[in-house]
Amino acid sequence: MPSKLKQTATVTRSPKKVSDLMRINPHFRRSVQVELDYKDPRSTTGYIATEFVVHCFDRIRQAFSKNSTQRSWRLTGDYGSGKSAFTLTLAKAACGKSKEIPPCLRGKIQCELEPVFVTGEREPLHETIGKAIIKQSPWMKRRAVPTNAAELIELVENVHDLSSKGIFLILDELGKNLEHAMMEPASSDVY
Repeated sequence: MPSKLKQTATVTRSPKKVSDLMRINPHFRRSVQVELDYKDPRSTTGYIATEFVVHCFDRIRQAFSKNSTQRSWRLTGDYGSGKSAFTLTLAKAACGKSKEIPPCLRGKIQCELEPVFVTGEREPLHETIGKAIIKQSPWMKRRAVPTNAAELIELVENVHDLSSKGIFLILDELGKNLEHAMMEPASSDVY
């Protein structure tokens, strides 16, 4: 009897990279910069409105009712959890750009405010807010930056009087102002 030879083949596999196994939409490769991304109509096209996001929109929209006393909201969460993306979507909803947000969120907020984006700095909060208002409000050119809270309130009242829409103040990275307040307690009032 002829002998039967057994043939075996050795398969060598090259190690695969994670990038070979999955593709990430370029939209999700960088963090959101609320002030810059607000101007881009495509910045919220990939936004995923989860059940929790819809719930948050429903809660926050009460603040936009005429007689509401809930005019201030705080979003907290871990780095990368979507706070800025949510804020960007909320800003577009509140400022008349609802066509740029997911369909399930459109119409939840019925107003058209003027957005003012404030990105925290290591300085007193009244200065950071004042600079943002002066820079972004077309009516406030050549105005001095507020040196205290009373001057900031006066500035906000002036903008309110000059704007036919009202303003939507969005504070991002507030922790930087709080760091300054901790380092310079005599020059800052965190309350």
